[in-house]
Amino acid sequence: MTEVGVSIVNVFVHMIIATKGWTPVLTNDMRTEITERLVRNFKMRDAIVVAINSAPEHFHVLIKLPSYRSLSEVVGWTKGECSHWFNSNHENKLYWQKGYWATVVSFEEVPNVSNYITAQTEIHKKLSFEKEMSQFRANRITP
Repeated sequence: MTEVGVSIVNVFVHMIIATKGWTPVLTNDMRTEITERLVRNFKMRDAIVVAINSAPEHFHVLIKLPSYRSLSEVVGWTKGECSHWFNSNHENKLYWQKGYWATVVSFEEVPNVSNYITAQTEIHKKLSFEKEMSQFRANRITP
């Protein structure tokens, strides 16, 4: 048997990042630009974006996190760089809420979570962001 010196790590994380005060300030154009920037920034930290979608006050992102980066490092740098870039290039300003919500997702649940993220527009026709976050905090939502 040949020993292989490679670490194989599959850490998938579903996260939610929100605007400051959960204020619904993100227009469709802003969300498109910010989505592109977030994907770029996660990639620069070697995190693979599996799914991403947004609403006027928050983003859902499912990433595959590399073994050599911490979640707080990746999210903190990504949010900071994105708002700095946006605020330097736009009259409207982008301010993120401190912190984020995140949970680890099993490999088997990745398709379900991806579908949940993709369906955000439909979900938020029936469920407010406040209610969604309340249910996530209580572990009552399993996408």
